[in-house]
Amino acid sequence: MLGFPCLNFRSGPNGSTALIGCIPVNTTITIQCTAEGNAVTGPYGTETIWDRTSYAGQTGFVSDAWVYTGTNSAAAPSC
Repeated sequence: MLGFPCLNFRSGPNGSTALIGCIPVNTTITIQCTAEGNAVTGPYGTETIWDRTSYAGQTGFVSDAWVYTGTNSAAAPSC
């Protein structure tokens, strides 16, 4: 834990892939594409969609269940 709430940033679209970082809550991200992965439950429902983004010089995935996109469908094309 880095001392502030953050979103797990992973190497692949699955909660068991390597944790490569932590994106601070309320950070605006750009969703490059989406991929199917394991189901995650968060404030925006239970989702199997994972969003690929870049943060702090690295590219990885975050669970769409924790990202406000305005839709329960994919917000970007498939990776």
